[in-house]
Amino acid sequence: MMTDSAELLKTIEHLEARVKALESRCYLNDRYTNLLDILHAGVVVHGPDTSILMVNPAAEKILGLSRSQLLGKQDIDPRWHFCDVDGAPLAVADYPVNQVIQTGLAIDNFMIGISRPEKKDKVWVLINATPIHYLDELREIVITFIDITQTKNTLAALRNSEVGIQNIIDRTPLGVCVTNNRGIFESVNNAYCDLYGYGENELIGQHFTMVVPDAMKPLLSDLHDQFIQEGAEIR
Repeated sequence: MMTDSAELLKTIEHLEARVKALESRCYLNDRYTNLLDILHAGVVVHGPDTSILMVNPAAEKILGLSRSQLLGKQDIDPRWHFCDVDGAPLAVADYPVNQVIQTGLAIDNFMIGISRPEKKDKVWVLINATPIHYLDELREIVITFIDITQTKNTLAALRNSEVGIQNIIDRTPLGVCVTNNRGIFESVNNAYCDLYGYGENELIGQHFTMVVPDAMKPLLSDLHDQFIQEGAEIR
């Protein structure tokens, strides 16, 4: 009778331990899921066959597709339209998940554009991808990404504005030059070249005092340095 009671107690203790372990795992799983849900970065987990196993809300928002639309999708799914930084279509073999599968290595800061068929637009993302192995076997590929569309568009607008400003400078009849803080020519317009009788290639990379009389070089160099230090116009 004592033996039966002892075995019963051991069984109860074993069951209690298993329940606590399950509760702990459930807590960790819930905590893991909650953390993924509040992340601003998109997270997509692929299986070794590239099918999507898990996505978080940020990934749904960035990709413009719902969880039900994403789960189970593979790299060859027609919904995917990726492009490189220049806008050229990205080969399926170059998709981040496939790069990881092919090389077994993580990739960092890989920028691509993704066409969103539901919204009929394109989003630019910066991607990191990591392979997850278990017993030397690839089990999952975790892709994380952030939306950099606004940043990329802003940089493109700035480049366009710089080109526009440079065109204005090139066409003005007044001589214009741009130097760095050391007084080295970085750009000159045609009128400036005509004024001093030098070609653009002769001036770029040289100190600005090369075009002034020798007697004036020390003074003008000092005035330039004073302007750089004080940041105020010198009259």
